[in-house]
Formats: sequence, C-alpha cells, structure tokens
Amino acid sequence: MYKIWLISIILLFIMTGCGTKIILKPPVDDQTGATVEVNENGSDDDYEGDTEYLDIEDILEETTDDIGLDEKPVIPPSNQEVVESDIEGYHDLIVDLSNKQLDVDITDPRLSDLVKHLKTNTYNHTLKQIGKVTEPDHLYALVNKLNQLPESYIPSDLREPQIRFSFSGPDEKRNLRDAAATGLETMFEAADAASLQLFALSGYRSYNRQRDIYNNNVSTRGVEATDKVSARPGHSEHQSGLAMDITSESAGFNLVYAFGETEEGIWVRENAHLYGFIVRYGKDKTPITGYDYEPWHLRYIGLDLASYIFDHQITLEELYIHVEKAIHLQ
Repeated sequence: MYKIWLISIILLFIMTGCGTKIILKPPVDDQTGATVEVNENGSDDDYEGDTEYLDIEDILEETTDDIGLDEKPVIPPSNQEVVESDIEGYHDLIVDLSNKQLDVDITDPRLSDLVKHLKTNTYNHTLKQIGKVTEPDHLYALVNKLNQLPESYIPSDLREPQIRFSFSGPDEKRNLRDAAATGLETMFEAADAASLQLFALSGYRSYNRQRDIYNNNVSTRGVEATDKVSARPGHSEHQSGLAMDITSESAGFNLVYAFGETEEGIWVRENAHLYGFIVRYGKDKTPITGYDYEPWHLRYIGLDLASYIFDHQITLEELYIHVEKAIHLQ
C-alpha cells in the first residue's frame, strides 16, 4: 500500500509540478488533420480560440496528415470495418438542399463554363447515397460527402508551387495541380506585397493517405465520431490536387479556427477569389458541406466561379444543385 501511495505521489508531481499540461487531443479534422476543440457533449459549438496540445508520449500522439506516414505511431487495427456501402450516419450533418430557394442566374457569363460542365456531368445531391465523380480531372469536379473520386485517381499535372511552407523536407502534400499552384503563387506574392506572410501546410493527399488518416481515427474513436470530422477515402478535396491548407505565424503555424480572425486570415477571406480560390468550408455552412468552419482550407475553382461564389456567399453544393435545376427547366 505504501509503495502504491508513493508511486501515485510521484506521478502527480511529475504531471503537475514540472509545469507540463497534459491535454488529450480532440478529434482530428477530416480535410486537414487539424485538431478541433470539443465541449463535454462532443460538440465544437463553443470553440473560442486556440488550444495548445502537448504530446507527452508517443501513445498520446494523434495520427494526422501533418505527420509523415513513416513517422506515424502504430495504432491497432480498428474492430469496426467500414465499407463504401455502409453510409449510415455519414450524412447526418447535411441538410437536404432540394427544396431550398436560391436565386441563381445561369445567364451570368461567369457561370457559362459550369453550365457546360453540368450538362454532361451529373453530381449526386441525394442524402444516404454516394455518387461517383466521372470526370475527376475537370476543374469543376465536385468532391464532397455525397460524391467520391475514384480510388485510382492521381492528378497528372501535380507540381510543387514556389511558395513558403510551414515545414521542411519532401512530402506529397507540397504538391498541387498546375493551375492551382500558379494561382497560389500569385496569391502569396500579393500577400507579401500587403506585408502579410502566408505559409502552405497541406496540399495534395493520395487516396491511400486519406484512408490511413480515416482508419486511424476510427481505430481510436469509432466510426460514428470519426464521420463527424473525417472524410472517408475518395471524399477529400485534397485528393483532387486543387486544395491547399494555409496558415501563418500569427496562428502558430497551425490549422486553427483563430486563423480566420488574424490579419492574414481576414485578407485571405477577402481576397482569395481574386486568384481563383474559395474558402471552401465557411462559417455557418456545416449543414450544407458536412464539415466545420475551416478558414485555412482553400479550394481552387478558377477566377469566374470563385468570383461568383464570393459575391453571393454560397457554397459549391448550393451553386451546383441550383444550376442543375435551372438547366433542367430550360
């Protein structure tokens, strides 16, 4: 009994007296691997700022896309097998947009190329089923919880943009498709001219890498909790090569909600569309996108659509379903 009491005192001293704060990490964000703070009910509604998470031992370390695959801790396989046909709960965060009223004028010249695309490409907007992206190379490919990229899809024009990154060393996540890389280079130059330094953190992510992230999350917290914060393989925009997560020194070089309130984050929100990007997962858009607010996640969609989406403050999901409706009424 004395030995047990003594060991308990020593452990308590180590954990508190040395000034190290141990905080178990919350769920890892689906698109980025960023941590998402949650309250006692499992909701992140009360998030109000950064939280520093300290890894005391490897066994506490979460697996995210920001850890090299060969550096990731070994996590026991999940006892919950998830197959594509099992989508129970995967769309619980999403509302049905079929009856939503939205004024979309398909005669707007900025929508002309999208109209052409949607006349030959149909995307799924129905909950509880999965659509297949049949033209994954297209700039307008819609990748979300309702539409999946092929497992074999790897963009053929990936390259590393000549910009600042928040990490060193080679990694596939440095890459973007050529058009997106060019747009990001121009945007970073404009930010520099405004005396703001942006840093890229996570771009292209393969199907296999997303599968590893998702499965490791399932192994530690189960399918239901993981589906609220993590994209299943094929459903992440990063696989398209058109998405990049960015950060800043003022955000601690992390992917945190607070980035959206930094000088850099505000500039990005107000100017990204000028370079063909949108902030893909905006505030108060979770019921539409199925994902929480991500001020760091940029999707390249081209100047025309980026401008239209910014002017109307809508999501890709809202725009696509209403353009499709308008096409069918012609």
